[in-house]
Amino acid sequence: MNDLKDLEQFYTTDLRAPLSRLERERKRIVWMTLLQAVGLTVVNVLVFLVMEGNERSLAAFTTVGSLVWLGYFALSKDVRWAKEFKTTIIPPLLHRIEPSFAYSPEGKIESRVFDATGLYEFSQMYDYDGEDLVTGMLGGIPVSFCELRITSGGSKNGRTTRFRGMFLVAEMDAGIDDPVWLLPEDYVSTREKMGPVSR
Repeated sequence: MNDLKDLEQFYTTDLRAPLSRLERERKRIVWMTLLQAVGLTVVNVLVFLVMEGNERSLAAFTTVGSLVWLGYFALSKDVRWAKEFKTTIIPPLLHRIEPSFAYSPEGKIESRVFDATGLYEFSQMYDYDGEDLVTGMLGGIPVSFCELRITSGGSKNGRTTRFRGMFLVAEMDAGIDDPVWLLPEDYVSTREKMGPVSR
């Protein structure tokens, strides 16, 4: 895209219709979930008022069960909506920015590539997860980037986030024998946040 006018034209011709359709679907999901929640609550309250004694415990249990089911229903709809957004909107937008870009919603850069950077040293095993992998060429240089989440530690509640954000790899063949480090201007003050650098 060359400028704002080009972006506006692209939006008008290629993105407006699918975005409008997705927005209508999102609103429909919200309203359906809200109506179902109100309906289930009213029915369960009426049942609770009619029942007596131990039967009320059963009514309370079915109320909780109904709300859990509704939450699962809403979440599954939301996941399907997000997946459709990623497959419908993001690929043409990326292609418009750079025709060589390929997009994989569930893809990620391999953990061995992350390990090879030497940016972090972990004294224990860690969990490596990511999504939204983009691969392609920029100025003749192969690039890959994705959203990564790296955690380490014991139980799920006691885990420490080691890295969360966009991770980019560029394969530059410049005949450099030594490692090249790109560090933020305030590297010294953010070193603790980033974790120990291995080299």
